[in-house]
Amino acid sequence: MKNLALPILFLLFSSYSLAADDWTPVTDAELRLEKGVVDPNADAEKLYYEVSIKPADQFSDHYEIYSRIKIFNERGRDLYGKCESLDDPIRKVVHQAARITRPDRTSEEFSGKKFVESTIAKNRWSKIKKFTAIFSNVVPGSVVECKFRLRISLFNFGYSQLAIQDDIPSQKVVYRLDFGRRLKYLAVMANSARTIEDTFGDSKRVFEFENVAAKSKESFVPPWAAEGETIKLQYFPTGSTAESQLSANQFAAIAIKKFLLKEVFEQSKQFESVAASIVSGAADREQAAEMLFRFCAMDIKKMSSQELNLSVKEKEKFWDQTRNSTAAKLVLEKKYGDPLSTDELFASLAFAAGFETRYVFASDLRTKKMEKSNPSIETLEFSGIALKINDNWKFYDPGREYARPGVLPWFYTGQEVMLLDSKSYLLANIPASPARMNFVNRSAKIKLDGQDIAGTLTIEIGGARVPGVLAEINAAKKADVVDGELVDLVSSFVDVDEITSVSWIPPEYPDYSVQLKCEFKKAKYATVSGTRIFFTPNIFNDDLRNAFREANRLNDIFFGFGETGRSDIEFEIPAGYKLESLPEETVKHFPNFGFRGSVATNVSDNQVNMKHVAVISDGYVSFPAELYPTLRENTAEIVDLMSSQVILKRQD
Repeated sequence: MKNLALPILFLLFSSYSLAADDWTPVTDAELRLEKGVVDPNADAEKLYYEVSIKPADQFSDHYEIYSRIKIFNERGRDLYGKCESLDDPIRKVVHQAARITRPDRTSEEFSGKKFVESTIAKNRWSKIKKFTAIFSNVVPGSVVECKFRLRISLFNFGYSQLAIQDDIPSQKVVYRLDFGRRLKYLAVMANSARTIEDTFGDSKRVFEFENVAAKSKESFVPPWAAEGETIKLQYFPTGSTAESQLSANQFAAIAIKKFLLKEVFEQSKQFESVAASIVSGAADREQAAEMLFRFCAMDIKKMSSQELNLSVKEKEKFWDQTRNSTAAKLVLEKKYGDPLSTDELFASLAFAAGFETRYVFASDLRTKKMEKSNPSIETLEFSGIALKINDNWKFYDPGREYARPGVLPWFYTGQEVMLLDSKSYLLANIPASPARMNFVNRSAKIKLDGQDIAGTLTIEIGGARVPGVLAEINAAKKADVVDGELVDLVSSFVDVDEITSVSWIPPEYPDYSVQLKCEFKKAKYATVSGTRIFFTPNIFNDDLRNAFREANRLNDIFFGFGETGRSDIEFEIPAGYKLESLPEETVKHFPNFGFRGSVATNVSDNQVNMKHVAVISDGYVSFPAELYPTLRENTAEIVDLMSSQVILKRQD
């Protein structure tokens, strides 16, 4: 993977300096080296590679990564003659530096903003950036050094793996682990004949490997072998009597018992008076839970908010203070927190208020699904807090921006999940994300002038789409291009020539929907033929048509969440014309696939109102690829229904 800084988990220090601008001199022997030590035919070889891991807080780590690579030929120069690092929602680049030392001992250094930044992928929810140091003259015989400091979010609690092999050989690979005093771990070699001595280790440990071959370059290797040699780690609280034979469920219960939950619940007594004051006046337990949720979601500010404008140092100090103790007390004191520490405060307050409280661990349905017969902590992520109310589990995630009470993000719903407290685990089902909660409501008031149309539009977006839309708007605000971004958003829902006077209404608790409003124009939209005007009132783009635009499909069809799309269109019959033809009120329903669509019409004087509704049924919906032609045909019927024409005739 070239010099791409993509560690799988955790990093610290070595005989080679990891300090940002403190470079260990390249030796004469390294410069004179003409071929690889591990593989004489290699294009390039890592002289040294070190990864040091140190916890930043309970749910993220600091990585220090250093690599020193010898370039042997032009192919090695092209593939490994630069330093690259990715920055995405999971891993953030904190600092970076690069240096090249040529055979004649001339050198060139990069750091910080000297790296070239580029966006390699982007959608409404996230952006992946690449930082690259491109040296001016890389010749065979050069030594390229890269240093990266990253902050990595931990999504798979209790489990990680450390890559040993890379695309090129390595003379020495070193991992330095410092998990703090709270953890021990079980380390097991995978895809390797190597063994690790004293595998059940303390919280600090150094793994060293010499003469590591490159990963297999065969045209086909099984998925597990494609990863190359790795160390698989499972973490246990200090003092536990863990055994390598523990099942995934037993491991999950033990690990979380002391790592997080035991502290949360043991310290919850100190929150009893605060919890009592928050829920004072609640009519029932469900309202009490919502009052606790509102306090954590609204009164506790998000650390990422522009309102707080915290510096990097202030955030680092907060994370350091929560590293070895529960964060709930600090969040309550500061009145701000990150998503996980805010959820921890919610759990502490709920427990103090007498709720049966558990942490939710679920699979992210965007990437994987939990095996119900053998749930494994390796596939699960912390997903929210569960409270038992009237013998039913309700799910909350107040730390997440724009979260609604009782609702988790769609990608954690519609599945069996693991619920844990400090004593045990159990399995429960989270209902699928309801279609009524995820919606796009579109309304248009249209004025027809010959072939041209103009009018006003209102678009309301709610549910699963909201975080992505707001991320785009907030990014545009930082770049001072809000108007352009709002026009782009409106354009994604409607195809018109001109959009003006665009505005938006931010979301408000608890519904959190975003409203966009604008004026529009489109020339030559209607067709005039003789004494008639043929006109399609539904001017909005159809998501179903976009989803099935391909003639064939090789992969399974997946709808992550149910969604309801509504269009409310009103237009005035032009003077001198009368309504000759109007689509009949119709309903199309395909129960086997969970799709339905309807058209309703109303005529009053010279005003015509048409209401269209298209629904993809609740939750996680997946169909095998062989059903694609039938699905495409069914949705085409719904799309045609939405695209029905109106015929107006000129009066004699």
